[in-house]
Amino acid sequence: RNNNIAFHTDACQSFGKIPVDPEKIHADMISLNAHKIYGPKGVGALYIRKGTVIEPILHGGGQERGLRSTTENIPGIAGFAKAAELCHEQMDNEIRRLQSLRNHFIDRLHNDSEEVYFNGPEDGYPGIINFSFRGREGESIHLLLMLDEAGVAVSTGSACSSNHSNASGSHVLNAMGRNPVEARGAIRVSIGRFNTVDDMDNFCDILHNVYSKLKTVYSH
Repeated sequence: RNNNIAFHTDACQSFGKIPVDPEKIHADMISLNAHKIYGPKGVGALYIRKGTVIEPILHGGGQERGLRSTTENIPGIAGFAKAAELCHEQMDNEIRRLQSLRNHFIDRLHNDSEEVYFNGPEDGYPGIINFSFRGREGESIHLLLMLDEAGVAVSTGSACSSNHSNASGSHVLNAMGRNPVEARGAIRVSIGRFNTVDDMDNFCDILHNVYSKLKTVYSH
């Protein structure tokens, strides 16, 4: 702000799941979307602090307060609003439920393998768990395919970086101190509103089975 630079943050993954307060994070703009909170796909929102000036995306009829002309998606907007309302009402209970699932999942992983390590704090946002297996980082894609064949869908990174893979792996994990092999060998698991303890146990059973079939490729 001292240099007249606006601060924008992407809160699509956190909005509706944990409190997002523009004043606390000092944000001038915040991107949000609906499908991350079980609303309709293709709908987003942008918070803009009063006094922040940006160039319109589309010029024309002046819809969306002059920032994005074209016919407004009223059903999508209404669905987004309802999804946000439900998430706000259920947030406290849902975060505790996810924490319980996350803790159960982490305990199972630790019990099933001494090689597992977590990328990031184990007490962070419970809806996303990022972990790796020491010595088998080079087999993450193989592990992903084996899990997919067994009916479990996980990933090696965020969807927004899926088209920008490189030899050094996730730039976020690199910034956290992981070496390129470790950064490429991460497994990302998302859990949400409709997941249960049985889901976690089923996944851990499948993971333990496919993990035991991987070859050891040490990273150090």
